[in-house]
Amino acid sequence: RNYSGKGLEYDSIQAVEQFGLRCSHTEFLALWQRRMTELISEPGSIALNAGFDELYARAREKGLKVAVASSSDGNGLRLKLTNGLLFHSRVVQGLEDFDLILSNDEVTKHKPDPEIYLLAAELLGMSPEACLVIEDTATGVLAGKRAGMRVVAVPNEYTRSTNDFSEADHVVRTLRMNVSSLMTLDVKGKDAE
Repeated sequence: RNYSGKGLEYDSIQAVEQFGLRCSHTEFLALWQRRMTELISEPGSIALNAGFDELYARAREKGLKVAVASSSDGNGLRLKLTNGLLFHSRVVQGLEDFDLILSNDEVTKHKPDPEIYLLAAELLGMSPEACLVIEDTATGVLAGKRAGMRVVAVPNEYTRSTNDFSEADHVVRTLRMNVSSLMTLDVKGKDAE
C-alpha cells in the first residue's frame, strides 16, 4: 500500500527507513530501477488493461484528447508504454498517438499532489473539470481528485486488495465495462460493474 503511485524516489526513502536496509536510498533506488528495467525490458512483458483499445478508439472517435500522466520516471514510463501498451495494442501504434505524455521528471511534486494532472490539463488547453482521469492507485486517485478532475479507479493486481479507492468517482474492475458509460461519465455514482 505504501509503495504504489508515489514515485520511486519517495518509495526508496520509505523502504530504506521502514526495513532498516544497509544502503542509502540512492543506492536502493539504483538497484530498484535496474531490477525494474530487467522486468519490463522484454516486449510484451506488461499486460494491456482489458478494454484499453476500445476506450482509446472511442475517445478518438469523439475527438477527445488522450494523455498519460504517470508517477514513473521518464525512461521507465517509455519502456512500460513501449513493451506493454504498444506491444499489445491494436489501435495505438506509437507514443506519438498520445496528445501528451508526462512523467515524474516533468514535475517537482509527486502524486498525491495534483501537479502532474494540473500540468497535463494546462498543456492540453483544458480545464481540470473537463478531464477524466483513469487511475490504478489510490495515490493517483487522490491526485486526480485534488486537481478537480473526475476519476475512475481501475485497480490492478497489486493495488486491488491494498489500496483504498473510496475517493474515486467510480471504481471498475476493467476498462472493458460499458465504454459508453465512461465516455459520458458524471460524478453521481460510485461504482460500476
